Amino acid sequence: MRKLLSLFCALMLLCASLPAWADGEFSAYVKKGAATIYSDAKLKTPAGSLRKNTVVTVLAYRDGVAKIQYKSRTGFARVSDLGRVSDIARRATLVRESKVYSKASTKSSYVSVAAGTEVYVLKVTGACAMIERGGKVGYVHKNNLSLYAAEEPAKEEKPEIVYVEYEAKVTSSSLRVYASASTKAKSLGTLKKGALVTVVATCGDWARVKKGERVGYCALGSLEKYVDPYAYLKDGRYSNEKTIYTFLTKEMKLSPAAACGALANIKFESGYRTGALGDGGRSFGICQWFYLRFTRLKNFCQNRNYDYETIEGQLWFLKYELETYYPMVLRYLRGVENTAKGAYDAGWYWCYHFEGPANRERLSVTRGNYARDTVWARYGG
Repeated sequence: MRKLLSLFCALMLLCASLPAWADGEFSAYVKKGAATIYSDAKLKTPAGSLRKNTVVTVLAYRDGVAKIQYKSRTGFARVSDLGRVSDIARRATLVRESKVYSKASTKSSYVSVAAGTEVYVLKVTGACAMIERGGKVGYVHKNNLSLYAAEEPAKEEKPEIVYVEYEAKVTSSSLRVYASASTKAKSLGTLKKGALVTVVATCGDWARVKKGERVGYCALGSLEKYVDPYAYLKDGRYSNEKTIYTFLTKEMKLSPAAACGALANIKFESGYRTGALGDGGRSFGICQWFYLRFTRLKNFCQNRNYDYETIEGQLWFLKYELETYYPMVLRYLRGVENTAKGAYDAGWYWCYHFEGPANRERLSVTRGNYARDTVWARYGG
């Protein structure tokens, strides 16, 4: 079979307009080493020979003699020297208009054959199929045939570009950023683990990111969405009271009882207003920081890019002040029991040792009671 098919490439190209097969006509091939061709039906006068595997068209046959056509020439041969192509080949249909080449090369001459044309497949090598029709042989891409069309790999769809905007954190030890979504593109540098960027679009495995005014592309799998744990400090939906309580319990790790003691004092000092003024303008903010402490507040915020008039700036300063100048107060607050009594103790101690107002003995009791009876009932219970 292989020897048979290897010789077909010397035959003529399949015609673009193949005629319908007449009754009795069929394609045949020379079975033996060579077949003698005669000019007469009685096989008396030899006219030449055809090599093994040559394809011809049988026009008619009887009494062991076949009338054949080869390259527009007719002659006669013994039926025993021929075999039907249909016995050794598979029938197929061209599923689309196809270029049929004269040789197994796209650089050879070709004709275009309409979709739906039926052919015989003689041989397939890689993606190239040798086909036959009406005694003509040509070559076509196998995926153009009904037998192999299903094998054509699906076209890879380009990933969709999704436009987004969210903060993300680098999770890998280092992340290279490129000028475009390709590792072959120019490298713009690397981002360290934990670095924050803004993701503005994603496409498959790539992310388009911004950091400051710079834009680049990096691996999406090395990023995770970043949720700012301090977003509540800037969220105007929450009251200052709730924001302060959240900061005291979440950031400063105070118990609800200790936070209630602090809230009671801040309520009496400023009513939770960040812009509250007292002592003729010398005290300011939620804790009514007085004189030198007011100056510390402004300096602290200026050095850390906070606005000292905001709840964010004042709470971060409160944490700094407790840790730096009032560690004993902070230690005591962290040690109170998380009960109504603990709320009273925290309120009393905060007033007496942190605020230190005039009449501190009396006011410490008042604020302790408020912490226990009012604030604890709201948060502690």
